[in-house]
Amino acid sequence: MNDQVDGKSLLGSYSCHEVPGQFTWTNGIITKAVINGHWLLIEDVDQAPPDVLSALEPLIQRRELHILSRGQVIRADPGFHLFMTSRSPAEDIKKLRLTKLVHQLKITEISQWSDVEMTQLLTSMYPLLNHVIPKMIAYFCNISQEGTKKRDARHRPVTIRDLIKWCARCCEKGLEAEDFVLEGLDCFCSHLGKQISTENATKLAHLFNVTSERMFHLLEERSPSLTKTKSNLKIGRVALKKVPLTKSLQSSQDLNYRPYYLTRPASRLLEFIGMCIKKTEPVLIVGETGVGKTSAIQYLANSLNHQLVAVNLNQQTESCDLIGGIKPVNVEHYLMPVYADFEKAFSETFDTKQNGKFLAHLANCRSQNRWKDLVKLMLHTSSSAPKAANWHLLSKKIEQVSKAVATDSRLYFAFIQGVLTSAITKGHWILLDEINMAESDVLDCVAELLNPDMQQLCVQGNEGQVVSKHPNFRVFACMNPSTDVGKKELNGIIRTRFTEYFIEEPYNDQDLRLIVHDYLKPLDISAAFVDRIINFYKSVKKLARTTLMDGTGHQPTFSLRTLCRALNIAAQNPCQNAMRSIIEAFILCFLTEVDRDSYDIILALIMKKIDKAGNR
Repeated sequence: MNDQVDGKSLLGSYSCHEVPGQFTWTNGIITKAVINGHWLLIEDVDQAPPDVLSALEPLIQRRELHILSRGQVIRADPGFHLFMTSRSPAEDIKKLRLTKLVHQLKITEISQWSDVEMTQLLTSMYPLLNHVIPKMIAYFCNISQEGTKKRDARHRPVTIRDLIKWCARCCEKGLEAEDFVLEGLDCFCSHLGKQISTENATKLAHLFNVTSERMFHLLEERSPSLTKTKSNLKIGRVALKKVPLTKSLQSSQDLNYRPYYLTRPASRLLEFIGMCIKKTEPVLIVGETGVGKTSAIQYLANSLNHQLVAVNLNQQTESCDLIGGIKPVNVEHYLMPVYADFEKAFSETFDTKQNGKFLAHLANCRSQNRWKDLVKLMLHTSSSAPKAANWHLLSKKIEQVSKAVATDSRLYFAFIQGVLTSAITKGHWILLDEINMAESDVLDCVAELLNPDMQQLCVQGNEGQVVSKHPNFRVFACMNPSTDVGKKELNGIIRTRFTEYFIEEPYNDQDLRLIVHDYLKPLDISAAFVDRIINFYKSVKKLARTTLMDGTGHQPTFSLRTLCRALNIAAQNPCQNAMRSIIEAFILCFLTEVDRDSYDIILALIMKKIDKAGNR
């Protein structure tokens, strides 16, 4: 619940009918629960707007729901029960607009879990971990207490969800101490800065009797290897199965192919994402622009043959963009799904060779947009078809479509699924980029999907239908740190439901050398010249933080993306001269957005570090 929720939508609304110009009333979530005797849970009621609270008052007082727009009063079913939650203290709850109803509300405060309670919970859920659960709880309590003191704006708090997630990952036979440490690093340290991460990792290693040297290797030096086969992808300790490759996905992969280089940070990130995919955990990747957040997810999607849907969120994004909404459509939108079902049923029932002329006539009507003739033929066929269940349902669909076609109207409305709803039903992966820029109502739509146990999503569309979650569906999110200019902090309640990873730009010479060398391999440049390019990149990055300015008076952002863009252009050798192509590519990518003074500084740096180096 938040201040953007519309109380009317919770009670119900009018939605379009299959017949143009007609609308039907669709009950909202609250109304359905009241009528059917369901249990209704309203989270964060302290954030609810006045119209929602007004609708709840008679429901609490007299178990009556008043729908003023229809002049209707609905008496709650005996099985109906109302539950509300709030993150505010009980004293603040009493100050709500429900003050006069406080005596009718049973308010229960839930305190933080004690060590004994957490032990009871975890041992019942994961009996295989009885011998290590006390250690895991001790570590959780330690870092959660210290985390509140050291946490800065870019770090999220540690919650019991992380502890449960850690246990779920380790609930396998044959795990060694290092396995517990690795999973703990992912759950508790992956989102932290280097200093805090090292401190927490040291405590974790000590708890499981892992040496400091070995811990440092796991945290700083370990580089997971990647192995591909026809059916699997193995990255470090994670093995993932590929799904069958479709033709449409194959063509999109070929079109959007980009090289991906397995630097140590990149391989660590891939292993982290892979484990989250395996455990059905939503993933949040935080990092500066150009560090490879989106590229890592795209690489895994392409490698495993999953369709990835990327959505760039901003303050103008609306919840209907994700979930869907009522939109104008043409008659073809109504007719084509029914026609597809008709063709399938016809081929299963009748001999297609003997009825070739009839099928050709149908296809001709479709190609010429003779919708009335097409519907008449389908109606005639369905009336003479066997009384099977599939034909019975299909006949009803055809009759509904015929009503729409008969009106000769050009104005049709239908509920069109949003990208999120479509991904849920089809089993696609969805990437929510810049998630911290979305408004609260959009985040509320996303929040429902971050529970791994959620198998269905209620869509308030044409019929308030419920869509089932495909087992291959996964949620990924990316964002820049809130410390960046123009960025804001992500809602903590949403953030803690993700498994989070903070990725830093590769600044190690070895990693940068791998990237530069592989990009410029067609130009056959020397190792010394590769080092010169790396030296230039580090120098311009340093100047960007101290001296350089862009055209708007801000510090320019030079990232790994800028470097790779320059290298990609240079590798194509557009000037038919390796050195000239490299210089022109770097001028194009590093000079176009800076002011005049900065232009001269960077140009001089290019001539010093690159041009002279190439002429030696």
